[in-house]
Amino acid sequence: MSLGSKVLATLCIIFFLYLTLEASLQRFVTGPSFKELEEAEALRDMKRVLTSLDTEMEHLDTLCWDWSAWDDTYAFVADRNEEFVSSNLEFTTFRDSNTSMICILDTDNRVVFGRAYDLATNERILPFLIPESGQFPETKLIPESGPQDRVLTIISTHQGPMLVAARPILTSLDQGPSRGTLLMGRFLNRDLAETIALSSQVDVHFLAATPPALDALSFHSTSFREVGNLRLTEPLLATGGQEELLQISTVLVDQDSTPVVRVTAFIERNITLKGKQALRLTFLTAVAGGAFMIMGMALLIHMGIIKPVQILTNHVEQAGQGQDKAFTPFHRRDELGILSREYAKMQQRILDRSKALKESEAHLQAVLDSIQAGILIVDEETGILTDMNTFAVNFFGKKREEMIGNICSLLVKGLSLASCPFCSSSDSQPVEVDLSREGRPRHILKAATPLSRGGRKYSLQSFVDITLRKEAEKRVRDLSRDLIRAQEDERGRISRDLHDNLAQNLNSVGIALQTLFDDTNETTDERMAKTSRLVQVLNDSISEVRDLSYYLHPPEIDRKGLVAALSAFCRELSEKHALVFEFHHQGPEPQHLDKEVAINVFRLAQEALNNAIRHAEAGKVVVSCSIADKFLRLSISDNGKGFDVESPSINAGKKRHMGLQSMRERAEILGGILEITSSPEQGTVIVAQVPI
Repeated sequence: MSLGSKVLATLCIIFFLYLTLEASLQRFVTGPSFKELEEAEALRDMKRVLTSLDTEMEHLDTLCWDWSAWDDTYAFVADRNEEFVSSNLEFTTFRDSNTSMICILDTDNRVVFGRAYDLATNERILPFLIPESGQFPETKLIPESGPQDRVLTIISTHQGPMLVAARPILTSLDQGPSRGTLLMGRFLNRDLAETIALSSQVDVHFLAATPPALDALSFHSTSFREVGNLRLTEPLLATGGQEELLQISTVLVDQDSTPVVRVTAFIERNITLKGKQALRLTFLTAVAGGAFMIMGMALLIHMGIIKPVQILTNHVEQAGQGQDKAFTPFHRRDELGILSREYAKMQQRILDRSKALKESEAHLQAVLDSIQAGILIVDEETGILTDMNTFAVNFFGKKREEMIGNICSLLVKGLSLASCPFCSSSDSQPVEVDLSREGRPRHILKAATPLSRGGRKYSLQSFVDITLRKEAEKRVRDLSRDLIRAQEDERGRISRDLHDNLAQNLNSVGIALQTLFDDTNETTDERMAKTSRLVQVLNDSISEVRDLSYYLHPPEIDRKGLVAALSAFCRELSEKHALVFEFHHQGPEPQHLDKEVAINVFRLAQEALNNAIRHAEAGKVVVSCSIADKFLRLSISDNGKGFDVESPSINAGKKRHMGLQSMRERAEILGGILEITSSPEQGTVIVAQVPI
């Protein structure tokens, strides 16, 4: 992307962020303020509705008080005068006072008079407040007997919500004693709702608090507030599914906090609609102004900055392609002028240093070619050979052009990229690598050093040819094998001589001494004791000679094989020493095992067990022998005190650790490996694995 495009993109992003900020402020700050104003207005409208409803209840209470504090009513409770009913309690009274129910009770809460009308149809009805039994059931609607005592509430009836006012029946002077209670009720019907809507100037609806109405309002309140004589839940605001209307609802409850009627008011959202129009116009004005500003800034930046930078960039690209055309600085006094002049100076310095660098590279290449060691530089990611010196070219016997640029595994026939020793820089210490192919021995000693050029990782591989040294080491091993074979042959001969000659002779001497004085009576007790001691010495000598014969060449190896010899040797050691020696054999019996392999494995086990007896201080030694995949595996483990395998004295091969060195040499002579695992107080495990 060009600088001009980046500048234009940056300006557009800044403008977009500005518009986003403007829109966010309108959405989350200005817009909600309009909503808060509307909600506050809705709460005020709901309060006016509730105030109008409370006013209607006060009118009902005033009418109830006027009738209850009247001598005629006071007398009627006592004498049940029918003339009072016909004169004052007919339908016209209910209609003119807009009262739906009048009920007169005596002091025992028995109904003296009770009548109710549906003023919409002029029909007489029987609400549940006037029971047929004559006993008034709703004692919570009965006030105390004082002149100021009253009950003013809203209740639920079968015919719908009803406003109820109750007063004690007193004389016209508000004096007692009270002769009962006067209750008046007015249904909260459509006429009353229209009256309230007209007086409050709010579109309000009243709905009986049935379960569907409460579910729609999610009624679950346990706390209530009071407005005048009304007890209600906190008003709840909602859009009501119509964006242009705001809906506010509450639930009126009776004295027992039982829902009676749901009050819902609808308010037009004029504030939000007008506010949105104003915000939309403001936003469009900001977009238009910002677009003109971006165009002006883009033109100014292009002429004053981008175009000079493009000229400088083109010259830099030409210099990168090897063109040495001189650069003419800008005749300006600002930062771009300073940059152009400094670039012209830098270009000249680069040309001078490039010449010196080429001379230095030629000198370095001459030094590398004179080193009698191979040097390769390999890309670690791709395995491609990027450079090599003359020694490496001669070592691999190919042309430099054929090798450089190809993967390094092609240097040696048969190598794959995964097994190529030149593809990694992890070998910081010198390691030996076998590159022998098709019967031609080739060995090198190599080390790797990580390099980094231009952000890429390379590996500098240095190596020397050690083929002649490896061949000399092989000849030494062959000579050592021949020497050990000669030693074993000599030991076998000595063993046979000791057993067949010396042991037989000593045995004959012992027998002769035992029978020396059998036929004479001149033998004294002292001579007999001396003879017995001599016999014991001879027997001990015979035993020692036999042990020496077994140690030099155990006969079980020739007669029964390696497994039997190891088993017998472990049994013999268990009898002679205070140690437990266990022998385990897994897998098939070795058939036609080479004599050299058998005797060397036995000598290795013999040396390990003797070390355990002398140094391990163990209580138990386990010997395990197994054959699998043309390899013989011998394992000797003990639970002794162990030792530090990495100790310098052990690795240096001091005299008291020559046994370990001897075991390693025997394993190497057989072409196998020897692993020793041990640590202080953790016991020792020796594992030898040789091919068969």
